[in-house]
Amino acid sequence: MEAVLPDGTILNNLVHVRKDKTGLNIKQLFTGGEGSRSRNVALLDLPCHEDGLKSYYIAKYHLSEILSAFELMDETSQRFVDAHSSLSHSLKGEHPFYVLVETQRSSKGHDFEKLK
Repeated sequence: MEAVLPDGTILNNLVHVRKDKTGLNIKQLFTGGEGSRSRNVALLDLPCHEDGLKSYYIAKYHLSEILSAFELMDETSQRFVDAHSSLSHSLKGEHPFYVLVETQRSSKGHDFEKLK
């Protein structure tokens, strides 16, 4: 087994790497890692905390196999992210709660359609 790292370094003979319980199994880190992955992220505003759980159930139902992250944040948390991040979002104004939904798979078009 061989693996190519992002800098072009080739790791050879990973077949001979022994597995033990002291850390990560390096072979498993590379298995299935080939090819590109599609990643989509959506930020939603919510009027109340209870809508966070409802949103999770809806996301889990519609995005099941491609849902990779679901995070509920309050207004204070989102202000902290805004103040300490170079990322920006297009939601206008401040809202009581926010949900970040991330999907990940291999088909960008398919994933984006499900996320809409």
